[in-house]
This record gives sequence, C-alpha cells and structure tokens, in this order.
Amino acid sequence: MRMNGVFGKSKMLSLYDTPIARQQARRQYAKQIGKYDREQIDQAMEFIVKERQMGRYSWPSVDEVLGVLSDLFKKKALHKDHVPQQKLIGVDKQRSFDARDKMMAEMRELGLR
Repeated sequence: MRMNGVFGKSKMLSLYDTPIARQQARRQYAKQIGKYDREQIDQAMEFIVKERQMGRYSWPSVDEVLGVLSDLFKKKALHKDHVPQQKLIGVDKQRSFDARDKMMAEMRELGLR
C-alpha cells in the first residue's frame, strides 16, 4: 500500500488496525480507485508527498487522495470541446420584443419615459 510509505505505518494502522478493516476499506473505495491506472495514482501520491512537505495532508485519508486524483485529471474548461450556443429562434425573439413593448407601454402610463 503506497499510503503506508507516504503517511507512515503507525498512522495507517491507527485507521485500519485489523485485516478486516483494511478489506472493508478496499471494498468501499474499489470502484472509485478502479477509474484510475497505476501511473495516475502514482502522480497523485507524488503530489501529496510534495504537499506534505508544505504542511498539508498530515493525516491519511483515502477521500483526500481520491479528491487529488479527480482534480489532477479533471478536464479543464480550456480543454473542453466548444459547443456553440443555440441562437434565438424567431418565436423567442418575437416574444422578447412583445414583452419589451408591453413593459415600455406600462412605464409610459406611469409617467416614466
């Protein structure tokens, strides 16, 4: 388990002190961890090691590791495919003009320009 090397065996044993606890944790997180390959997990653990040197991630948490994984490999907004916005259809445009005219008439009745 790579987390033993990063956080230390004593901290990991305090979280998962029995083989049954470790087995239950593996079952609980298996689907989420299975989305990533070994290289991606290694990159996330290297990131956590660097962050630990700066004082973050002092206590082991599988949830934090999964959070780092999803953040590291999330498709950024600049890398997403461009989807052009739908243009207004004539009906919507006419409805907009009618609403504008109605509101302007109400404002004129109130003495507002």
